[in-house]
Amino acid sequence: MTEKDRLARVKSGAGTIGLVGTEAAAAAFVAGTLTNGIGLVLGAAAVPIVTASLEALVEGRSKSFQRKLEAHGLSPELIAEKVSQHPALADLVSATINEAIRTDSDAKRALLASILAGALLDDTSRELGFDRRVISCLQRVDAAEILILSLVAKSASTQGQLDEMRAGLGGVEPDVIDTVTAVLVSEGLVSGAIDGGFRLTGFGRRILSELNKPNV
Repeated sequence: MTEKDRLARVKSGAGTIGLVGTEAAAAAFVAGTLTNGIGLVLGAAAVPIVTASLEALVEGRSKSFQRKLEAHGLSPELIAEKVSQHPALADLVSATINEAIRTDSDAKRALLASILAGALLDDTSRELGFDRRVISCLQRVDAAEILILSLVAKSASTQGQLDEMRAGLGGVEPDVIDTVTAVLVSEGLVSGAIDGGFRLTGFGRRILSELNKPNV
């Protein structure tokens, strides 16, 4: 595909399921990600049921993200125009849309929309590498990580902190919580404290604050 063809594809909205939000676009997205494995494992009769459910899920998340983008003054046409003017934005737009569709956290979708709006509407020579770093972080942080991040913020940083969190999450295996805290540490959202607990970093506090904001 030539550069001219690629830009024409961007302008036409091809592949931007998060911006289209139509039934046809949702169906195309699901068709592009659904494998024959569902039919092989569950049987052919299950395929249309699973496909319909996935299409409804994708469409709902897409429309939700589109509303959040519009609240920042971003229309599909404006986003396409920005990308055509600055092709380096294409991967950031694509990664953000895909993550907004993947997550079941509406608060995270709102934060993704805010980050994308900042990158597209900033008139200064913004360093996109930092926006990509935040998006990369959010690709590893979803509902479970957000919950533990909130619990760390509310609890005292002590040796018994993890025990307190585990007690408040009945039915969750302790080693699963360990994997979640490991992600939070690796992404710089929390750090280990001298007394053996965890505390929010400045970055973690900012992300949690953004996630807790009211959203459309």
